[in-house]
Order: sequence, then structure tokens, then C-alpha cells
Amino acid sequence: MPDKRLKINDRIAARIIGGETVIVGLDDNTMNILNDVGTFIWERVDAGKTLREIISEICAEYEVDEKTAKHDTETFVGEMLSKKIFLESDD
Repeated sequence: MPDKRLKINDRIAARIIGGETVIVGLDDNTMNILNDVGTFIWERVDAGKTLREIISEICAEYEVDEKTAKHDTETFVGEMLSKKIFLESDD
């Protein structure tokens, strides 16, 4: 999973407000709000970064060890995939 690239579902509307990302599903009108770390990941997924790159940047930005960053990022990404907010990229 670390070399995987994701993309943001184009059926999602999102805005970053005060460091948090507000996400609305256009098909089901569900709303999710991401905290600053979730927004950090969101921005990097949007930029086309691999999970490995995202985890490395989280370690540097938040001074967290790699094992914790990897676990937390993969858990978050799994939730976003299950909600179809993130999709697996074909790239």
C-alpha cells in the first residue's frame, strides 16, 4: 500500500475552512469534516503524492515516528476509501 496513489472522488465537493476540510458527497449529501492532519493528507492526495510520500511528510511535519504515521495514515485512508471519498488511482 505505501506506493499506492489515490485520487479524490469527483462526486465530492470540498472546501478548506480554517484549516479543516469540509466534504460533501454530491450523491448522498453526507458531510465529513477533516481535522488538520486529515486536511494535510487530503492536500497531498490531491497533489498526486504516494502514501509513502505522505507518510514521510507527516513524520516531518508532526514529529511522529514512522510506525505511528503509517498506521494512522492507512487507517484514515481506509475510512476515506470505504466512504468513496478517496478512490484508488489508475496511475
